[in-house]
This record gives sequence, structure tokens and C-alpha cells, in this order.
Amino acid sequence: MRFSGRCIIIVAAMNANARNKAPLPATRRGLRAWMYAGVFSVVVAGAGFAALEGALMLAGVAPVTVAEDPYVGFASYLPLFVPGEDEAGGAILRTAENKARYFNTQSFPRKKGENTFRVFCMGGSTTFGRPYTDATSFCGWLRAMLPVADPSREWEVINAGGISYATYRVAKLMEELVAYGPDLFIIYTGQNEFLEERTYAPLKEAPGWWIEARALLAKTRGYAWARGVMRGAKGDA
Repeated sequence: MRFSGRCIIIVAAMNANARNKAPLPATRRGLRAWMYAGVFSVVVAGAGFAALEGALMLAGVAPVTVAEDPYVGFASYLPLFVPGEDEAGGAILRTAENKARYFNTQSFPRKKGENTFRVFCMGGSTTFGRPYTDATSFCGWLRAMLPVADPSREWEVINAGGISYATYRVAKLMEELVAYGPDLFIIYTGQNEFLEERTYAPLKEAPGWWIEARALLAKTRGYAWARGVMRGAKGDA
């Protein structure tokens, strides 16, 4: 009977503690409910986005950035050079296909050789080689003449001149190129400032974070599909 009585006392004490325990304030309960709802919404939205991307991939819809750079060098999410392989299977960096409209096709080893002197030529159409191509640009002549002038080194001269590029887009591109082990930059620029002001004024005035966010979105198939639908509704090509 004593054992039984002690059990009753313990249970009574536990019940008393439960009665005395204060409930969560209404604000904390509301905040917790909002947190659960937010997490659930993010999970559902993420699953829906993944399903849409998968369906569009099966339908053959490719991201816009596969074939073009819709932000013409204003966004760092779309680099000029992307990883690739040469004919021997070596790791290289090559000009991205979506930049082919404005840049010469170039490639160079991802890992620079110990005896290599790497030069990047930067600027606008003159650096590019207009009205021709890289072979007749000053970069092409340097590539041909430097090994003759100093055969003790391995020379890599990469033409990174962009058609109609002004100085501030050249500066943004340099932020990418400094990661590729340059020994020298040759910059010939300054003649495209008036053209940029006339052609790209909306992009110049837009906040950087807004351009970067839209460039990241442009890498999705959903963006490509939505843009196609909107252009179709407007009757654009």
C-alpha cells in the first residue's frame, strides 16, 4: 500500500507541474506557425521549380545563355571563358559559345606552364581585329612575332577584345581574367563610350545586384520558356 501511495503522490505532483506550466505566448506561437508555413512554401516552390525545369529539359528547351549573353558583359555570372578540353584531352579554358557574337574564339591551358608568359589583349573592336578577325589584329601579330623576338619563353597571347566594348565593360571583364594567371594586360580602349551611352543606357543605370539576379535567372529553362511565350504574344521573332 505504501508503494501504491507513493505512486499516487508522484503522479499528483506531475499533474500539478503540468497545470503550473505556462503556455507559450500567442506571439511566439504565431511566429512558429509562420516559420513552418514559410519552410513549407519554400519546399513546395522548390519542388515545383525543379519539376518545371525537368519537364522543359525533356521538351528540348535550352537556357537562353547557351546561345547568347542577354546582358552583353554587364553580368559576372556569364563569364567569357569556360572550362573545356583540347584534342588531347587536356584541360583548357575556351571562349563561351554565348560570347561568340562579340569575341574571337580563343583557348589556352587552364594551368599555365612554368616557362609561359601569358598576355591578355583587351579593348573594343580594334583589339578584336575589326573589320577582320584575330589573325589581323595587333594581338595576332604579337602572337606571331614574340616567339621570334624571344624564343626562350612560351608565349600565350589571348585576344579578349570585345566588339563595341567600352572601358567599364573592359574593367568588369578584367575582374574575370585576373584569375587566369596573366603576366601582362595590353589595353587599347576609349573609343566606344558614346556608343555605350546610346545603346546600353538602361543596363548602365540598373543596379548591379538586379543585373546579376536576372543573369542567374537567365540560366534556367523556365526563363527561356517564359521569354519565348512573351515574344510570341507580342509577335516578335
